[in-house]
Amino acid sequence: MTGALRPELRVLASTGERRISANPHANGGLLLRDLDLPAFPDYAVAVEKPGIGTAEATRVLGTFLRDVIARNPDHFRIMGPDETASNRLNAVFEPTNKVWMADTGATDEGHSPSGRVMEVLSEHLCQGWLEGYLLTGRHGLFNC
Repeated sequence: MTGALRPELRVLASTGERRISANPHANGGLLLRDLDLPAFPDYAVAVEKPGIGTAEATRVLGTFLRDVIARNPDHFRIMGPDETASNRLNAVFEPTNKVWMADTGATDEGHSPSGRVMEVLSEHLCQGWLEGYLLTGRHGLFNC
């Protein structure tokens, strides 16, 4: 025994673009498309006088993300552990729904197969979804 890989096994290994690390279908750098982003100054909260008025940063962020989703309907998603609404990002549900592939009943609202918000009660799964999505050149946000 020499501790070396047998030649008949070595030839089975993929080469070039057939290697998983070089697959052009999963190379986010080669596939990356720019996001069409709205001008963020348009979402500024006016402060006329210190200590006057209230605003919630995540609600404002929600309106920005709403517009990002509307402008990028095929390459931006939000993924998170069922916290989008409780994190005050409700505005994202104006242009889209939660993605839902199962049957829906008469009382189900805000679910569709084309939804751009993916939610499940597992941060690990959401992180995996986002990683795979980004590796295909698209963009996303992990809302957690």
